[in-house]
Amino acid sequence: EDKWSPELIDRGVLGQVVTLMERYPDSPQVQKSCCALLWALDLPLNHALLQKCCFLLVDALQACPQEDVQKYAILAIHRLQRRHDFWLFSVETVHAVLQAMQNPSSRLQEVGLKALGCLIQHVPSEDDADGMLLAALMKAASCLSQSKPQLLNVVWHGIVKRLERGDCVDEFLKHKGLKKICKTLHHFQGHDPHSRGGLLRITLSKAWKIVCKEAAEQVMELHVENILGALERDQVRYSVMNNYCIAFGHLAQQSDSWQEWLFSNGVVRVIVRYMEALKDEDENLGCNESKLDKGLSSCSFALSNLYPCQKHSLRAIRLILWAMKRSKEEAIALNGAMFLSKLSATDVAKATALDACETLAAAMAARDTGKMQLEGCRALLNLFQSQPNKARLAAVSGVSMILNAIEQFPESMRIKTEGQKLLASMSEDIAAVALAPELRLVQLFRF
Repeated sequence: EDKWSPELIDRGVLGQVVTLMERYPDSPQVQKSCCALLWALDLPLNHALLQKCCFLLVDALQACPQEDVQKYAILAIHRLQRRHDFWLFSVETVHAVLQAMQNPSSRLQEVGLKALGCLIQHVPSEDDADGMLLAALMKAASCLSQSKPQLLNVVWHGIVKRLERGDCVDEFLKHKGLKKICKTLHHFQGHDPHSRGGLLRITLSKAWKIVCKEAAEQVMELHVENILGALERDQVRYSVMNNYCIAFGHLAQQSDSWQEWLFSNGVVRVIVRYMEALKDEDENLGCNESKLDKGLSSCSFALSNLYPCQKHSLRAIRLILWAMKRSKEEAIALNGAMFLSKLSATDVAKATALDACETLAAAMAARDTGKMQLEGCRALLNLFQSQPNKARLAAVSGVSMILNAIEQFPESMRIKTEGQKLLASMSEDIAAVALAPELRLVQLFRF
């Protein structure tokens, strides 16, 4: 009962526990009883012996392999850390818990998972601590690569948290992190996407996405082949596909050679198929808005960097335009504009037949950010490779939209320049001038 903790501590029980643990470090019976008591006691925040207890619990965990000792030591470590906002232990504690969890006991695995998640969450964001923890987690990921997916997911979740801080990517690569991702994916192939193995694949895909964004030059073709093999082989959750689509987009940004390699190895086909699956689900079952937006954002980002899509171009154009109409997210409209700005003359003709000019103009009118206006103007200029698009833009109040963009962002020379080019090009088209007579003024008064 909680009411006994203060009285026991006042009577010096905590000091006796410390003395016993120091005097009999190799006695499983003493260590087990003392760890159990430290787990049960409600230790005060500022007690002088608190830090000493933490060290002794880790020592017991490392010195006594008996399951009961390790179980109570981990329970005590977990309870102590959970009750305090500040970091009580050391990275060595994480390593000790990971070592203990190699015991196949289900009870030890259960308490270890909870303690490990709590410890990883509380490790301070300092360079030394981050580096040491990452090294410990990478070693664990290697040793436990064929262990239970729930345990591995906690380990990889800790790795991802370190990577998200941005300073540990080089250390991750030094520990052959990409190879470990591929090895783990191979071991858990065939797992149901909603099982614990499926959850592990989500965490692995997050790590992959971060590395492709921060250090794309370190990624090798063999790594991507492994990822593509896993995508072709296994049914995966939407969040996994989203992460890989973003990763492929970052790789394509790295170089033209990556862009060509990704296309020749079927990446565009994979993304287009995923986007079509999202569209079918939305039209037939009604897709969750948040899920749909995340999926379309990742796909449109990838396709905007992977163009030209060659034999998949018509499917890609149709899907991009549908996404721009379907979603209110600016990122999707922005990616769509960037995609349209890269179309070849042949693909511009295809996009024109699908009302690309009107779709883009509507997206620009609905979003008044400078980035959207700039990319939209660039895309419209590219669509002007098809002469009818000039009149089609004039018919949907395109002139007013362009003038408003220039007026709204007077400090942006790029928007002004692109807007001038659009107006000048439209003023030379008879059909556009007939629909928007104000274009006659452009020939007289150039900005």
